[in-house]
Amino acid sequence: MKKAQIEIIGLVVIVTIIIVAVILFVRLTVLKPPVHTATSIESIEANNLLNAMLKTTVCEMSIQEAIQQCGQKVSICNQEPCSYTSNKVKEILQASLDEKTDYSFTALAGNDPVIKIENCKTGVSASPFSIPARGVVYTISFKLCEKNL
Repeated sequence: MKKAQIEIIGLVVIVTIIIVAVILFVRLTVLKPPVHTATSIESIEANNLLNAMLKTTVCEMSIQEAIQQCGQKVSICNQEPCSYTSNKVKEILQASLDEKTDYSFTALAGNDPVIKIENCKTGVSASPFSIPARGVVYTISFKLCEKNL
């Protein structure tokens, strides 16, 4: 074999190695499936549960509207608004969660708590939900956590 042929074969081997390296790099880094940690999935579940609960209808109004009625001290179904809404929130969450999961739910009118259900301190929080109404901003906080059995 001539010297030029040997150099071409060497060049082809080097180019082949580079192509294989680039393919492996793309395969392992760029096309890697997204990693979902347990915490991110639980956070999504907490947000979805909060959104669904706030849209649930009780006594011909949503829980979101019932929280506003509670802050304005307007009766709901001829009952005290805050205790009625608090009881409905508890019913919905107990029906929605399994026996291993606990929760905390707080609704504030400005800085004043109107509904406060604290069954746990640490856990995965949903994003705070704000409801502006008649000059008052209602902020709803929701947290899922494991029960201590």
